[in-house]
Amino acid sequence: MIPLSSQTLAHSISEKAPYLVVSFNGVFNGATARQIESCQSEIQRSIAERGTRFVVLNFQDVTKIDTSGYAP
Repeated sequence: MIPLSSQTLAHSISEKAPYLVVSFNGVFNGATARQIESCQSEIQRSIAERGTRFVVLNFQDVTKIDTSGYAP
């Protein structure tokens, strides 16, 4: 994968009915909240439009998860 800066997050989505696999690369934190929300919207759209039944989240290439930027 392409190296990312310390404050970025990328995701890719693979589908094979009834599964959706989301692979993340980078950092989960307050600075990447928009990317996380965008990914969540894509997942919800797939469930509504394509009948996805199972979502697999792959965090193998996530380098850091910092929840301090999120409200409880």
